[in-house]
Amino acid sequence: MTECLGTDAMIAIGDALSWDVSEGLRHLQTCEECRAQLEALRLTRAAFFDSEPVDAAVLRRISAALSAAADTGRKRTRVRGRWGQSAEAFLAGVTALIILVTNRVPIDGIGGAALGFALGAALMVCGRILARSVPAFGHEDAHA
Repeated sequence: MTECLGTDAMIAIGDALSWDVSEGLRHLQTCEECRAQLEALRLTRAAFFDSEPVDAAVLRRISAALSAAADTGRKRTRVRGRWGQSAEAFLAGVTALIILVTNRVPIDGIGGAALGFALGAALMVCGRILARSVPAFGHEDAHA
């Protein structure tokens, strides 16, 4: 006695082959190629359901490794963010000096240059803080 096809199998055969079920079953009786494909699908499906249990210690090691990798990624992102912010502040300071010089603002010595540089960098940092604290001024992803 043969076993009846399950609902999933009947629907899969009907949908995948775009056949009327009775016609499809008749075809499967006569077509070696379709029977071979159906058997390959059956074996593949069975392989997904036949799995070995995984030891709890192995799962803990995998989880720990994934957590460590995520922590490393977050640290790298923070370091890159700090370097990027430092570079922005530096460039803002240089830009402030360029604006002062091109507008013929007198800069008396290194103290004046340092003051112009610091003002440019401070304005950039204050603008970033303002953009983060007032959502209307910044982007929604400004907190990233």
